Amino acid sequence: MISSINGLDVELARQESRGLEYYDPLSTLLRDLQQHRGMANAWLSGDASFKDSIASKRADIENGLRKMDEVDQRLNSALHTEQKWTSLSTTCRDLLNRTSSLTPSESFQQHTKVIQSTIALIADVGDLSKLALDPDLDGYYLMRVLISQGPELSEALAQARGLGSGIAASTNGTAEQFEGLTRLSILVEYLRKGVDESLHKAFDFNPALKRRLQ
Repeated sequence: MISSINGLDVELARQESRGLEYYDPLSTLLRDLQQHRGMANAWLSGDASFKDSIASKRADIENGLRKMDEVDQRLNSALHTEQKWTSLSTTCRDLLNRTSSLTPSESFQQHTKVIQSTIALIADVGDLSKLALDPDLDGYYLMRVLISQGPELSEALAQARGLGSGIAASTNGTAEQFEGLTRLSILVEYLRKGVDESLHKAFDFNPALKRRLQ
């Protein structure tokens, strides 16, 4: 029985490690997609100075897609992510190729759909790797920040930044855009409180963790 329990603990740790290995490049890709959305919104709204930045960010995304192809191929046998990743990567590459032909609104909406799919894959990896089931209380709350609360908060902030970039570039924001910023400001505050609460619970359970992270 002891041997069996020890074996389960070791395999759980290995699976969690695979999940974190997958998460790292995927979270970088998420950030790059969010930044590309904001730059594209500004550029398509009339700010030509973003043209070179978009080209550079596109190169970052393409590099990130190649890294993810390699990671997914290596970890698919344990995480079973191939189908979802293939669909997401195809959509990402298609969006990069079509961005210049879209209106600002179309670009923002289609970027947001791809980003939402990326966040959904992060959550799936958390489940498949059992990161979401970490038995230690501090680990559980930190994983909660990494795979759900953190990505949701970053997306609310990134949407606000992207909308603001478009408004600044066009110098003529619509009532709908300003209403969107108001909604996002409320959502950001709500999500931020959730992240703070999870971190406080992790630190209360393991005070040494706070010092290490600081």
